Amino acid sequence: MAVRIPDEFADDLDLRDGSPVGLRKEGSEIIIAKAKPKYTLEDLVKKITKKNRHKLVWPDDKPRGKEVW
Repeated sequence: MAVRIPDEFADDLDLRDGSPVGLRKEGSEIIIAKAKPKYTLEDLVKKITKKNRHKLVWPDDKPRGKEVW
């Protein structure tokens, strides 16, 4: 089944042709909402790079801010 969503609504929600959506019933209304992405651990780990990886912090490091060790 296909549902036509007005361009103005689709643009506001960043929906494109084929975008996944969720449906739910509230009383006598059907609510169509943008689907939240489903992440897997494998997908998230694939995005780790040397640039976005945090530097390791060891228990014997000196304080770097106002924290108390």
